[in-house]
Amino acid sequence: MAALPLYLALAEAARQAGSPEESRAALDSAKNEIQEAMRRGRDPYPLYMDLADSARQAGDRERELAALSAALEIRPGSTRTLARLAGTYREQRNFDRAALYLNKIAGINPDSAQAYLQLAAAEEARYQFAAADRAYARAVALAPQNAGYRQRYEAFKARVERNRSTNSREQGVPCNNNPERGALSPV
Repeated sequence: MAALPLYLALAEAARQAGSPEESRAALDSAKNEIQEAMRRGRDPYPLYMDLADSARQAGDRERELAALSAALEIRPGSTRTLARLAGTYREQRNFDRAALYLNKIAGINPDSAQAYLQLAAAEEARYQFAAADRAYARAVALAPQNAGYRQRYEAFKARVERNRSTNSREQGVPCNNNPERGALSPV
């Protein structure tokens, strides 16, 4: 069995480190090794993705995001990297950033129902109901046989309608039923 490259060994040390300081030191060393490997002509993309994996496993989201961003600069059209960034931001409840990266995935792969479903969820979480409605509709149009997608879309529409009705009753103002104007737009 061949020995692991040094950056992978350091990344593994970061995963197993006993303290946050040891973990950061190992990740710093791994990053330096990656930069040295790049100077020797190695493709940096997989190195940065490995560093992102190690940072994630070490619980260092800041370094994970930095490594993923570096990987994305190298391969801007990488849906794998875009999805990892979107997922990490979604975990942090930063739905604006998650939606940004999911929109990029949908632009790169416009026939991906799953990309549109994830985009719809992010748009809904950031209260962009018109954008969520468009993304849910696109997901269902791309995968009409997927009952789960249809159920999620119908549940979304029911939540929007419930919000409209609640807002209308509380304010005594009739609400527009047009999702393009937003879920709670007065007439």
